[in-house]
Amino acid sequence: MPNANTKPDVLQLAIEHALSRNSDLVDLLTPITAEDLEIEDNGTLDTVITCPKLGWSETLNQEWALEFRTDDFNIDFDLVLAEFESELADEQLSQLSELGLSFEPISLDFRTQEITFEFLFSWGGPSEALRFTLDADGKWTIPTDIEFIFKDWFECESVEADPETFSGLVDFAFWLAEFAHEKAEAEVLKMGIV
Repeated sequence: MPNANTKPDVLQLAIEHALSRNSDLVDLLTPITAEDLEIEDNGTLDTVITCPKLGWSETLNQEWALEFRTDDFNIDFDLVLAEFESELADEQLSQLSELGLSFEPISLDFRTQEITFEFLFSWGGPSEALRFTLDADGKWTIPTDIEFIFKDWFECESVEADPETFSGLVDFAFWLAEFAHEKAEAEVLKMGIV
């Protein structure tokens, strides 16, 4: 039986937190399909379509719901998806943009013109972040050295975000790189090194 005072290994905690963040990001970065939609009973004659993955719902009155019903009166979720695809994508984007506390360049190498960015998920004990580097060779669009940073009070561990295990973290870094591109150019121009 483990001692109650035994502290879990920080690297193991970092891996667990990285896997958890990765799972959340995979869900948010994967486009919604008809299989993600469900019918919910709200106790009325209306039809409520939900996407539990996003916490999204839409109530369809009886007349509107007929537009999405098949000949055997089942809901055709492909039709529902086509109708609400833009709204669902906006909800995914909104949830992605609310994931973190900040997204900033944290270091700049004048010689190589590499800029390291950090997306801070949480701060305090523990703190979680995603770091990656953009360089001038890729015109600051292709992230490299992608890592998940975990800080638990006075201890810090990083976990390399390999694409096989951490596809959500890697895809999120590429998504962030689209926004970081402009920040990187501005930062390098501000320093006068281009």
